[in-house]
Amino acid sequence: NHPNRTLGDFSLKDDERVSTHPLDFSHEEALLRALEGVDVLYCTYWIRFARGDSTHERAAANLARTFDLAKQQGVRKVVFSSHTHATEDSPFPYIAGKARAVAALRSSGLDYAVVRPCGIFGDTAAESILMNNAAWVLRRSPLFLLAASGRERFQPIHVRDMAALMHELGTSSASGEERDACGPDAPMSTELFAAV
Repeated sequence: NHPNRTLGDFSLKDDERVSTHPLDFSHEEALLRALEGVDVLYCTYWIRFARGDSTHERAAANLARTFDLAKQQGVRKVVFSSHTHATEDSPFPYIAGKARAVAALRSSGLDYAVVRPCGIFGDTAAESILMNNAAWVLRRSPLFLLAASGRERFQPIHVRDMAALMHELGTSSASGEERDACGPDAPMSTELFAAV
């Protein structure tokens, strides 16, 4: 049985089984200490919007360094949340950066798994950031733009199904597994945002 830790700028005060450590890429010694004794690193770190020095390219580089530190500390496996259809030549920095992070993980020498959601939703606003943001725009704007025809399918996954898939891959003895993480429903964009 391994300790449960979270790396981030939040605290799980309601759960004493989980210790919280800051995720500060400029302090490698602290990251090394936080990774000590970790068996599986479930990595969902990413930035939504680039601001100043906080870019998607830098996020990918930060993850590459984190994967190196995880290997130094003897982490057995990393399970990373990427994005469907992520390629390094994507015109979208968010997607290209995720692909760079996956490339770094593949070449890290660690056992790994990658899950690729196209969107994540949950039962609360905090669990449904994408849907919540879309609802906010729909309430405040007379115009809501959709890419292409609006007939493209969108297949988000529920946050608990995503967690279950990541746990399944983390406890698997296989390495190099990469799975699309899509829910059972695939509404067209027009249908999805009309329901929101």
